[in-house]
Amino acid sequence: MQSDNLLAGAIAVELGFLTQAQLDGCVREQEGALDPRPLGTLLMRQGHINADQLKQLLAEQKRRDSDAIVLRRH
Repeated sequence: MQSDNLLAGAIAVELGFLTQAQLDGCVREQEGALDPRPLGTLLMRQGHINADQLKQLLAEQKRRDSDAIVLRRH
């Protein structure tokens, strides 16, 4: 499993919540900030996702992380 599959932004794009261009803009904002906010916060603040989508995104990220841990153990 590629580590990109565990990144919240990549998952959000895969789920169709936003475009790659929208994600890139949020990542640039996050990287340029003196006090960077979590990506999910930026995505919501810019109106790309809502609270329910963020919950779904984080649940999917957790599921994938758990799957990756199991695969590494075998």
